[in-house]
Amino acid sequence: MALPFKSTGTYYILHGGKNEAINYHYTDLFQKHAIDIVKLNKLGATKRLFGSSHPLNEFEIYNEIVYSPLRGKVVKVVDDLIDQPYKSPDKDHLGNLVVIERQGVYVYLMHLKPGSIVVRSGDTVEEGQELARVGNSGNSFEPHLHMHAVRKENGTAISIPMYVEGRYLKRNDVIGINGP
Repeated sequence: MALPFKSTGTYYILHGGKNEAINYHYTDLFQKHAIDIVKLNKLGATKRLFGSSHPLNEFEIYNEIVYSPLRGKVVKVVDDLIDQPYKSPDKDHLGNLVVIERQGVYVYLMHLKPGSIVVRSGDTVEEGQELARVGNSGNSFEPHLHMHAVRKENGTAISIPMYVEGRYLKRNDVIGINGP
């Protein structure tokens, strides 16, 4: 899959990997190989460090455009949940999301900003096509993009490893996008 971002900057894998110590999703059969992506500012932080109550727009990744990491069919969209305040997750909802299916694999992109999703269920999307913007909806402590892929096996959705730009991403991995 392609990286779902195009903006210049430094992206950081906050959670991801093949064990519970580096990926808190690892114990969940549905999200075992999930990754959480944030963006770092020039000081190496995800948000402004001083003089703030941490409104969402102070996070480097908040409102960043999310692009489709693959070609496929949109099979589910949720776009009506509010953004949660910093460190106040809504544990009853996954968040606003887009699910893209390709060859029996379902890729979830979650915690999207309400009202920002520009695709609908049934749409075919191309790799690199704009989908939405990063928010903090659902079960999220801070703005980030959550991604995971599943395959249905015997009626159960099982998380499968994802390779983004040819890499199995894990906690502390850094991806830099240089400007033009």
